[in-house]
Amino acid sequence: GLTLADTINHSPNVAIALNNLGTVYRLQGALSEAESLYHRALGIAQHNNLHRLECYILLDLTELWRDMDQKRAHVSGQQALQLAREMGNPHMLERANELVQSLAIQDDLV
Repeated sequence: GLTLADTINHSPNVAIALNNLGTVYRLQGALSEAESLYHRALGIAQHNNLHRLECYILLDLTELWRDMDQKRAHVSGQQALQLAREMGNPHMLERANELVQSLAIQDDLV
């Protein structure tokens, strides 16, 4: 069975905190730390079938990778877009569309 530590570490609130901390690190330029936190948060969200949170984390990963790794940014952006469509969430759909379009524009400029 799960230990108390496992239960706490797989809590949706932990995923939210990790994602928020990842964003702080990203904004401070600590990109590898941010990426690690986002991945931990994403794992928890996926483990708990928290699709809305998963979509937010994928969008944040897309932001992170936009200037680092275009290929990964495209993949996470498309995953977020698909999730937003499946959930019918207009806010996330708008953000995902904007990010994916900005990636396409960046590609055209390169």
